[in-house]
Amino acid sequence: MSDCICGYKKLWDRNIFLMIYEGEKMITYEWVQELQKISPPDRLRLLAKEDSLMQSCELILLSLNTVNHVIQEQTACDYFYYIFKDESVLWLIEESMCVPMPKDLFYHAMAVLDVSKLIYRFPCARKFEIPDPYAHQLRLNSWGRELVAKTSGHMSAKAASQIKGCFEQYFLTNLSTYSDLTQRLLGKIDSSAAKKIFQLNAAVELKLLS
Repeated sequence: MSDCICGYKKLWDRNIFLMIYEGEKMITYEWVQELQKISPPDRLRLLAKEDSLMQSCELILLSLNTVNHVIQEQTACDYFYYIFKDESVLWLIEESMCVPMPKDLFYHAMAVLDVSKLIYRFPCARKFEIPDPYAHQLRLNSWGRELVAKTSGHMSAKAASQIKGCFEQYFLTNLSTYSDLTQRLLGKIDSSAAKKIFQLNAAVELKLLS
């Protein structure tokens, strides 16, 4: 992946510096400092003014929330797993909605959610020995879960139902793989475990980390 996501977005945020490119306009670090004075839900409303962008953000939030709930229900474990790769979320949205999602819009929405601090999203932990240095792991944080709970009536009930039905069926179809994967992710992660986790993830479309 190049520095510019789809030639449209660039995001790097790990405490020292943060930039987003919107078209040719660069938002400075000073602007980001001002943004940090606003609550995460208000940041989302500020950054996602266009309907299509807000709808894309909501689909991502619903997807992350659904993955949490389905895995917790099926494993009887309240652990919050991370999703491995942004593209896992994109796959779930497209599979659920039965239509392709413009990738520039998807990555734009993902960047907005990251800057809004409604999700945890960062380069994969080194212990997993992921060969792709640009791959991220992500999940909802408490702000994101609270926003979904409070605004579920405003988000598409049909979309939420489709996403849940899709992932629930996929999880059960691949139950053996996910059972092995989720158990291994809760254990000690050494080089041997990391290799096996990578192999298990290669067998499913929606990939997990811890």
